[in-house]
Amino acid sequence: ADRPIFREIAGTAALFCDPEDPDSIATHITSLFSDEKNRNALGERAYSQSHIYTQTHFQKNLTTTVYQTGYGTKT
Repeated sequence: ADRPIFREIAGTAALFCDPEDPDSIATHITSLFSDEKNRNALGERAYSQSHIYTQTHFQKNLTTTVYQTGYGTKT
């Protein structure tokens, strides 16, 4: 679905379409089936993008945010 939160999460690793427009959905699905090079590139970008959402990455970002706001105490 072409929604801001999904664009933020997926970046260039996804195709976005109007979820209420069947033609838009069909066009994107068809493009994935018919264009192997683009499909593979999209898969590689998705794999790379997925590393942003690991538990370790989340913990580091949360810790940094807490310290930057002054609520955390470094030990």
